[in-house]
Formats: sequence, C-alpha cells, structure tokens
Amino acid sequence: VHMIDGSPDKLYKRLEELGRGSFGKVYKVQHRRTGEFYALKLVAYHGMSTKLYDMQTSEIELLTSVHHPGIINYHEAYDDHENKEFGIIMDIFTKGDLHSYINKKRVTKASVSEQSIWAILSQLAYALSYCHSKTRAQGIEFGVVIHRDIKPENILISDDGRVVFSDFGICRALEERKATGTIVGTVAYLAPEIASMKSYDEKVDIWSLGCTIYELCTKTLLFRAKNISDLANKHKEFSSESLIIQHHGYSEQLETVLKAMLQVDPTVRISAAEICHIDRVRVELDKFKQMMAEKGKPIPQEVPVPNAPQTPVKQAVSASPSPFAHLKWSTSNSQQEQRRLPQSRPMSPPPVEDMRPRKVPPQNNPSIDDLILAVRQNNITDIRNLSKTLARKTDSSGRSALMHAVIMDRIEAVKILAPLESGLMDKSGRTALHYACAKKEPNKQMLLLLGEVEGRVVNSIGRTSLMLLIKDGRKDVAQLLVNKSYGVQDVAGTTALILAIRYRQTDIAMQLVHKEQKLVMKNGWSALMEAAQQGNVTVARALRNAEFGLRGNMEWTALMVAAAHGSDGVCKILMDVEGKQRDTLGETALMKAARAGKSNCAQVLLCAEGKLVRPDGKSALMCAAEAGHTECVRVLCATEAGLRKQDGRTALKFALERGHTECVDLLRPYEDVASPRQDVNCTGKRK
Repeated sequence: VHMIDGSPDKLYKRLEELGRGSFGKVYKVQHRRTGEFYALKLVAYHGMSTKLYDMQTSEIELLTSVHHPGIINYHEAYDDHENKEFGIIMDIFTKGDLHSYINKKRVTKASVSEQSIWAILSQLAYALSYCHSKTRAQGIEFGVVIHRDIKPENILISDDGRVVFSDFGICRALEERKATGTIVGTVAYLAPEIASMKSYDEKVDIWSLGCTIYELCTKTLLFRAKNISDLANKHKEFSSESLIIQHHGYSEQLETVLKAMLQVDPTVRISAAEICHIDRVRVELDKFKQMMAEKGKPIPQEVPVPNAPQTPVKQAVSASPSPFAHLKWSTSNSQQEQRRLPQSRPMSPPPVEDMRPRKVPPQNNPSIDDLILAVRQNNITDIRNLSKTLARKTDSSGRSALMHAVIMDRIEAVKILAPLESGLMDKSGRTALHYACAKKEPNKQMLLLLGEVEGRVVNSIGRTSLMLLIKDGRKDVAQLLVNKSYGVQDVAGTTALILAIRYRQTDIAMQLVHKEQKLVMKNGWSALMEAAQQGNVTVARALRNAEFGLRGNMEWTALMVAAAHGSDGVCKILMDVEGKQRDTLGETALMKAARAGKSNCAQVLLCAEGKLVRPDGKSALMCAAEAGHTECVRVLCATEAGLRKQDGRTALKFALERGHTECVDLLRPYEDVASPRQDVNCTGKRK
C-alpha cells in the first residue's frame, strides 16, 4: 500500500473524535461507499525536516505492508499536503485499551486472572517476535521493527478477544525531532538503556511489556518518576529479584518470566522469541491460533512462530548462571506441533491400567464393560452378539470397544467392530486409527482396514491421522494411509501434501502431488509455495505445471517465496512461468530476493526482472541498498544503478541514509555525479 496524495475526507466521513495524543487526533470515520467503520489517525508534520518527513513516510509504508494478528491493521495512508498531516486508516476497536481495563479492575478492586495474564503476554510476545525478526516476509528492508512506546494505552482489546499493539512505529520521526533528553509518552515504561541515553535495540520493547504485565498483576506502576533523570536513578537502584507478585495470587512461574523481562542489563533480558518458547506461552498460543482458525481467520503461513532459541536465556556478562534456566522451553518441532494440536496428543498407547476393562458382576442388562471384556478375551462369539446392542458406546475415558480391540491387537475383533464404530473419538480426540498408528510396530492389515473407514476422520482442527503421522515423522506408517486419507484440508486449509513438504518428507509428498495439487490454504498458500520456501526442487518441479500462477497473501507467487527464502533451484524452475509478476505492492521476485539478501536468487532473476520498478519507482537495487545487503548490491549495481525513485532518491541515497558504508563504496562508481554511468547488460558487463 503506497501513500495516497490528498485528504482521506474524500472517501471517509468523520463521525466523532475518539482521542488525541502527542502527535495528533484519532477519529471514528465511515467509508462513504461501503458504510464500514474505521479509525482515522491524523499525524501532523508541519515544520518537519525533509529527512524526518522521508523517515515518517517510510515507516508508514512499512506499517501498511506488515500484517500480524497482534498488530493493528493499517488499511490506507494519506499525505494531505494542504493540511500538512498524514492520515492513516486503521481498524476501529470499541472495547477500549488495557489502560482502561486496568483502571476498571483498580476501581472494583478485582484482580486479573492468571489465565488472562498468560493469554495477554503470549499474544503480545508473539507479535513482538514477528516484528523483531530479521527474516519475516514483509517489510524486511526495514530490519528489526521496534515499537519503543509500549504501554497499556497502546494495547487495544478487540471484539474477538485479541490484544493488539497500536501506534506501532508511527511516531518515531516525530520523537526524533524533539530535543535530546526530553521524554515522549509515559516515563514509567521506558527501558533503562533509553532513560540513560545509551544505544538500544529491540529489547527495550521487552522491558516496556514487562512493566505493562507487572501493572496488570498489581494494578500499580512499577516505576514512578518525575522526569528521565529521576527514572534513570530508580533504574540504577532496581533489581528484578525484588519483584514479587506471588503475594498477589500469581504463580512462581509467571513471576520468574516477569523477572526475565525486567533485567536491567539488556544482554541478559529475555527476547520475544524466547518468551514464545516457554511451555505455558506455547500452550496459550495454540489456543489463540485455534480460536483464530475457528473464526475463519487462520494465522497466515507467512507469520510463523519464531525458531526456538539456542539457549533458554542469555547468560549474564559475568558468566554467572542464569536465574531463568529452569523455565520450561519447547525446542523440538515434534513438541511444538503436539502443542499446536491440544486434542491430538502424541500417538502412544495409554497406560496399561487404563486398558483393563473393569470386571463387573453378571447383569441382566449387559454394559460396555462386558463388550470390552469380550474383546480382551478375544471371544468372537460374544463380540458379535454384544456389539449388536453396545456398539458405539464408550467407557469412562471415551474409548470404544473398537479402540480397545486396536490397543490389544485383536485383529478379528477389529474386523467386526470397524464398520460399526468407525469415527468415534475418545476424550483426548483420538480415534481407533490413531491408536493403531501409535503402535511401535503397527499391524499393516489393521491400518489398511481402519484406513478404509477412518482415513478421512479429522480431529478438532481438521487433521487426519495421515497428517499427524507426517508431522511426527512416521514415514513408514504414513505411506500406508496415503491412498486412504488424501484430499482432506484442516481448518486453515492445510493439506497432507503441504505438511509432507514442510516436514521434508519428499517421498510422501511425491505420492500426494497428483492427489492434492491445486488445493490451497485459506490464505492462498499453495503446495508449490511451500516447496519454494523449503527449497524442495524435486517437489517444485512436480507441481510446477499444475500450480504456477497461484497467488497467496499480498498476491505473492511461488517464485517470490523462493526468492525471499534463497531457493535458487526453485527460482530456476519457475522463472520462465512466473517471472515479471508483481504483488500488491508492485514488487517482483527480484525485489524480494534483494530485500532478503539472497544474492544467489538475485543472480538467477536478474536477466528476467532487472530494471523493473515499483509504481513509486523503487528498484531491487534500492531495496538491497536500503537493507544493507552488500552481495545483492554487488550483483545488481551494474544493471540497475542510476534508477531513481519518484522522490528522486537513488540506491546510493538509500545506502547513505542507512549508513551502509560497504554498499556506498560499491555504488559510488556507478551513481556518483562525477562518474557517469555506462549501460550494461544483465550479466553486469559494460556494453
């Protein structure tokens, strides 16, 4: 989304003022044609220097291209030159913010439940981990995105139960034109490195979020300071060990996480990605993603949960043991996926005592226990007779007689009961087929038999046994069910083929290619895009003719995905069928490669897409120079040097603004006024 010249009043009718802050006002507005309601934030730039104006424009452009369920959705951005203000159209929230929420709790003397605290912390840490990532799909040229003004007033509550960051980055340029040493916003939430005027990184957001979580727990500010100097002094006297929230009724685990967030030394402070891999947080994220999927708003593939940290929490500079090392972390892919499927636990047999049917005295009316006992004793005659009246009844754990037959490996009983009891699930969401798959050495005959009747039975989020086997790496068992379970999509639209590619099971994927090709996820993500992301040339070649041209989120093609992830082999396969295509921003695959620093892909795409520019004139070379990717600049400079964005900036200008000296040195011979540019071909050779 690019900046629109003019006033938003042409398309939006202002209804009422919702609030005002340091940098402007917020109005409730209504779209004149559709009748939809939005919020309009006006940010004045009167008196701003050209440099700061460009910085603010750049950040607004970023905001309209970054999408995450934990960040307010920015729809359009206007540059009203007449009134000297930016107008940003965003989602409207009627449930208020965390500041109002805390005030209500304070007035009523009510506490916030620990469950709510964990849910809020998890969603906000998830959003920060995305923004702090250097490998996210959108806005990567801006590097790590730091909020810098996290506080309860800037966290909104949505109608569907989310907590969402607002004011993300739209005041950075305005802050920087303030006099050094003055404070914008509330002092209480500023990190020690900002208060002491030191250089800082994304860890300042973790500190501010920690202060916010502390306030949620205690309904009081962690720090009260008159000014920045007073705050800096309080930070010097502060130790996270003095934090105690257990006497407010909260757990030791929550207190420990809070202490990790509020380490004065940012090198020891926990990161957003590390928070996301604490077991309790992972569980809350699973619930959140399932809720979003049930509401028809699945989390896009382009918004992944970050990779697990190499160490739980960084050690202090003194090399003393970390006080947070005992936090439970989730690191394996298998563990992560299991928590994503709370009702589909790892497929292992239940404890022996759970498998034993209760012996009951003879009764005139037989019960499910009698049928289970017959299964255990492998009494085929009784199984046939009792199943006529007791089929599809379950024990106290929700298990059917068929499930018990599978657990006890009674193949003849399975043959009798499978047609009668297929599709039932126990209280943990398992079917008889799940139990069969869980065996260390599964019975092939039993799997094929159950696959016929339960192959397409799904769990609470729409996943089949085949999908779970692929996720668990059970390739040998999964192969038996490919022909029984194909064609099913979970609530997000994920197929077994997409999962097989994701979990690098190429043999399974190749068996599914012709069965599930062209089945795409709800966000448009295709199997070919998954292969492009994983760099799976074999599968990409098999899917090419069937799936090229499909568009995903933001109108990305599979070629763009391959370029952004450095999959040069896939780029070579797709270049002739998807080259020169553009996404909603008007960007090409070459621009994606340049922005992500994938020089290998840039080299492949240069001949086909070199010199293509966005509607605003921005080129791939400018993207690489802005992000500081030296090797990409080296590949592109001979072909694209000298191009200008509509505002007159060249790649050299972008590199200078960002302080990327190596890129500047590469570009000067081509774009310096004193060195006129010579025409070159796509190989970089001068004509």
